[in-house]
Amino acid sequence: MKASNTDKPLLWAEYERTISFYDIDALRVVWHGNYVKYLETAREVFGHKYGLEYLSFLDHGYIVPVTDLHIQYKQVIPYEETIIVRIEYVPTHASKIIYRYQIFRKSDHAVMTEATTTQHFVREDNHETELAAPAFYKEWQKKWGQR
Repeated sequence: MKASNTDKPLLWAEYERTISFYDIDALRVVWHGNYVKYLETAREVFGHKYGLEYLSFLDHGYIVPVTDLHIQYKQVIPYEETIIVRIEYVPTHASKIIYRYQIFRKSDHAVMTEATTTQHFVREDNHETELAAPAFYKEWQKKWGQR
């Protein structure tokens, strides 16, 4: 499978979860702030699948904070609904990591939510933003056909 508008292979991961009582608000649907946790979990699942875990960034002297987050809520997700959270890597040569997400209802694969995040490389020692992609990240991109 190829990523849209590029000849690079599509890197993706997904996980499934059933909405718990602690996820919902007084309206008995997922509280809007909890979607950020679902995206974070998706990044961890992706990182484990492709060798891009958060601790590996630290091992190379970088932190990678989320610097941009967009969420489009298309449908509410009720209590006890089972969802699939899908993450896709968006290739870029810049010194950042971009992900695209979709949250589907498992029963019929209806899209419930779409989102994107951007993370920038920041040096752990002086908290300066890295203007060029770090060498280890370029190597990771080459390994997975993204550069």
